[in-house]
Amino acid sequence: MAVYNKNFLDKVIWRIDFEKIALANVAAFQAVIATDFPTGEQMSNEQVSVSIDAQTKNVSTATETALAWKFHAADRTKRVEIASQHCYIEFDHYIDSTDLLKCVALVESALIANFNLKEVSRFGLRYLNIIKLKDEADFSWSKYLHNDLLAGLRMQTVMDGDTGLARWMGNLIYNFESQSLNYKFGIWNQDFPANNVRKEFILDLDCRSNLPFEIQSGTLTDTAKSYNKIIEKAFEASITDGLRAVLNEE
Repeated sequence: MAVYNKNFLDKVIWRIDFEKIALANVAAFQAVIATDFPTGEQMSNEQVSVSIDAQTKNVSTATETALAWKFHAADRTKRVEIASQHCYIEFDHYIDSTDLLKCVALVESALIANFNLKEVSRFGLRYLNIIKLKDEADFSWSKYLHNDLLAGLRMQTVMDGDTGLARWMGNLIYNFESQSLNYKFGIWNQDFPANNVRKEFILDLDCRSNLPFEIQSGTLTDTAKSYNKIIEKAFEASITDGLRAVLNEE
């Protein structure tokens, strides 16, 4: 995202999915990323698959233990998880895209070196903003956000009687040549179904690939950089100078 003094990011997640790989080299993978993610833990969960014989109609089930490893930063504000069919980096305290791309490059080099990863079936980058503002006497979201995002709120003015808004969310999906942007925005209201009383607005920007693609050294980092530009453009188009002033407060 553009560099401001602060942000309203609740989560930033980079994730790839791929065909099943053997995880024999997890220790070597950890050694590569240990400078940024020094502590780790192994996790497991049971996965149950169900199959039906087309001729006999007999139902059979199979249970498999799925293993994953999670590696944390020293302050535990970001983490990497790797499993047999996915890998992700999650940020609780996002600094800027420079840190994001550094982490992606680190994980990318560890994946290619230790698991011979050559193709990803899905690539995603998601920025979840929860904008929380102070309650002002003349508060209006139009001071901070583009009017095109506020159509649902304007419906309150045409509703009959004394109505209270409990939830309103919009969803736009933009298709590009090889990826799409799933953009969810609005008032989620964690107190639903009670009426909303919070000054909170969601801007959830999720950019993802539409098709599998081959990778080599640098591909994942370059793709993250490209997706980040798409998300940054959408975010900047969504806010006004009023919110930029808030973001630049010390």
